[in-house]
Amino acid sequence: MGAQELVSRSAESEWVRAADRAAELDLTMLICTHNKARLLDRALESIADQVLPQAAVWEVLVVENRCTDHTREVVRRWARDERIPRLRCVSEPRLGVAFARKRGLQESEGRLVGFVDDDCLLAPDWAEQALRFARVHPRAGAFGGRNELSWEAPPTRIAELYGESLARQDLGDGPREMPVNGWRMPVGAGLVLRREAIATSGWVDRGVLRARHPRNLGAGEDAEIALRIRSAGWQVWYSPELRLRHVIPPGRMTLRYLRRLHRGFGRADVFLRSLASPSGHPRLDGIAWSAGVLLDVLRRFREGYLHYED
Repeated sequence: MGAQELVSRSAESEWVRAADRAAELDLTMLICTHNKARLLDRALESIADQVLPQAAVWEVLVVENRCTDHTREVVRRWARDERIPRLRCVSEPRLGVAFARKRGLQESEGRLVGFVDDDCLLAPDWAEQALRFARVHPRAGAFGGRNELSWEAPPTRIAELYGESLARQDLGDGPREMPVNGWRMPVGAGLVLRREAIATSGWVDRGVLRARHPRNLGAGEDAEIALRIRSAGWQVWYSPELRLRHVIPPGRMTLRYLRRLHRGFGRADVFLRSLASPSGHPRLDGIAWSAGVLLDVLRRFREGYLHYED
């Protein structure tokens, strides 16, 4: 075993021990943000409207990821609102949501950690439903809910067609466990993690994908988290009782943006399939998937859906 691997395992063990010590609260709502103070203000308002059992002990942790706008002023203002009893802000200088989420997980204190993006508007009972689902399903290491899109302007047809790429999620009216040999995982917006599961998964120390970055629309980091949690022996679930609205500004509705986003999906796909491949042949699985995607794109093109200007 090399020295680098020894250091990595030592760091992972330290994270697991720190996670065990830190899990004193029931829930952390983790918001990672980069220069989106306007959206962050709305997200915090939806959190302030949460209706939780009196016995629940929870916090909100904002990770400002090299923000140059008035993000900290927004956090300070909401910190004076008694409806959010514990609100704090930490900084992560490395740009990218994966770095921000890792920092947030290390700083958080909840036994459950919910990824509440700065463009997520939670239903008033979202947090209560998360606590309830985790209590009923103690082996659920990660779970997501029903996400609808909230368009800030009339959506383009192409944006409506690819709403799943923008974190729309509706897998039915009943809870369901994600297949143990599948690769599809709940989206990152509203994903709830059990601290014990994320600690044993090794993602904080060994996570590979960087995900979104202001200059590079990477993807797949949230799927990597869930796949690693499942590989560590936990279950991954969908629960429709967890409801949120994901705000989509006009800039994310264009064909140009969606091209960049799907390029990030393509870059991540081979790696994700290597984590999830039931056959042990991720390359063959990836070829079959790519063929299916190509046929779907050709069908949409034939129907005239891709004739949109950037």
